[in-house]
Amino acid sequence: MNGITGQFSIGHAGFMAVGAYASAAYTVYAVPLLLGPQYASNGWLSTAAFLLAILVGGLVSAAAGFLVGLPSMRLRGDYLAIVTLGFGEIIRVAILNIDAVGGARGFAGVPQRTNLAWVLGARGSPSR
Repeated sequence: MNGITGQFSIGHAGFMAVGAYASAAYTVYAVPLLLGPQYASNGWLSTAAFLLAILVGGLVSAAAGFLVGLPSMRLRGDYLAIVTLGFGEIIRVAILNIDAVGGARGFAGVPQRTNLAWVLGARGSPSR
């Protein structure tokens, strides 16, 4: 929670949710339009779409972090924690009320493109 700088931030879940929903929305809405519906049967095309969806999720989450970090650059301690907590709550309420991402039901219809090998490969080496 404190990271390298020692600042207390509790908005990690909000940033992860923004990235996850952006990645899922990209996979469900944009990939079939860009690559056609038959991309799932092509192995390398499906893998490329999966990696691009991960990249899109990371970039959207980074953009959200930049937008939250820009006005709160000079905040420290409890005030930074309050801003990041507020961001997490705004994202939670927004996700619950946006029908394009499923609202309170959750985002349904996201194709499963990962397996244990992808998870272990993305995990990397354990940190000490």
